[in-house]
Amino acid sequence: MIDDAGVVGQVTRVFPFMSEVTLLTDKGQVIPVQNLRSGLRSVASGGGEGGLLYLRFMAANADIKIGDLLVTSGIDGIYPAGLPVARVVTIEHSPAYSFAQILCAPVGGVDRNRYLLVLIPEPLPPPPPPAEPSPEQRRIRRPAH
Repeated sequence: MIDDAGVVGQVTRVFPFMSEVTLLTDKGQVIPVQNLRSGLRSVASGGGEGGLLYLRFMAANADIKIGDLLVTSGIDGIYPAGLPVARVVTIEHSPAYSFAQILCAPVGGVDRNRYLLVLIPEPLPPPPPPAEPSPEQRRIRRPAH
């Protein structure tokens, strides 16, 4: 699910007349992202206070700055690559942790939309039929004695 600014969530259950959407900010929801400036890949996860996303397991010396835009990486096969997800708002480096503490604000209207767009992946084309063997391939070869 996206709006005019970016990713909002994912359809997680479908019913006859409605669907359930899990928002990016929901606890346990994860989305593979890529830093648009540096190309660095990571995973953003929901559950942060105030509707923020965590960028977990980023090395303390990772090339990431406040204001960096995170977009979908496309690695998961669920979201196409390049959709805006969030902006980095805080980075904390603590000697007590080997990873930086990074929080990001979603760019999509997670809490303010009336209409959303559902992205449906294109189906994969069917595999081509097996090729007919050439006359040379059809000829039965007998081993020499």
